[in-house]
Amino acid sequence: MCESVAVQIAREFFGIGNPNIMSGRSVMLGEKLRQQLHASRISEVLAQLAQCPSGLDEALRKAVSFGVAFHHAGLTFDERDIIESAFKRGIIRVMVATSTLSAGVNLPARRVLIVTPTFDALDVLTYRQMSGRAGRKGVDTQG
Repeated sequence: MCESVAVQIAREFFGIGNPNIMSGRSVMLGEKLRQQLHASRISEVLAQLAQCPSGLDEALRKAVSFGVAFHHAGLTFDERDIIESAFKRGIIRVMVATSTLSAGVNLPARRVLIVTPTFDALDVLTYRQMSGRAGRKGVDTQG
């Protein structure tokens, strides 16, 4: 689910950023999105992921191409390291993750959306860890 949500968000970013699809006010939003996504830096991240022993995963390629990534226990250590670094540097603008990202990984975010099919699967400590990623004092001015 984590991977498919990331790819869906990337598809939406493609639609928003494509000037041939949008018109009017959406054109301004698309321009703002294109300014925030740095193609050369994204290409560097994709090249780093391609150098991983497992190669470049197709879903990860689709997502990262539009500044989106996913983070879950199924990724290799190298893939997680590259994705986390790109998120910290602002190359990855949206991260879709399981609770693995909240446990001991210091990746502050402006917004944290928690979606879980069964809320009872999410204990209080995990919730606090996940929500604590947003608006970190001394790291961001909003959140």
